[in-house]
Amino acid sequence: MAETYYHFNNMYYKVPTNAIIMTNSQNQFTGYQTSTGQTFNIDNMAGLNQDQFSALHIAQYEGEHAAATSIQDSTRMNNVGVNAAHVGVVAGKVGVAAGQIGVNQAHTTSYYTKMDQAEGAN
Repeated sequence: MAETYYHFNNMYYKVPTNAIIMTNSQNQFTGYQTSTGQTFNIDNMAGLNQDQFSALHIAQYEGEHAAATSIQDSTRMNNVGVNAAHVGVVAGKVGVAAGQIGVNQAHTTSYYTKMDQAEGAN
């Protein structure tokens, strides 16, 4: 449920965004009514003073900023991991190619060794 704050008499009261604000005949805040018809009286509500309200908003801002930074860092590190995996695949292909060169070299060496041995038998 989304919430907002209603400012009255130097205090801030948390109310749902879709609530109906209730006032008395002097247009003073007395509470609110939810969309389901439930009513809350100001006498049963805890308000925040200016310092508390400011601290709350600073904490919310810092929390949102920390979450956004965490997502960015996580995405960046994920990209580093993907790039490292690509480097690993390329290195693996280089290793396979080097292995194939080794096999070819061994085959060539074996062929010439057999030829040398055959000539020595003659």
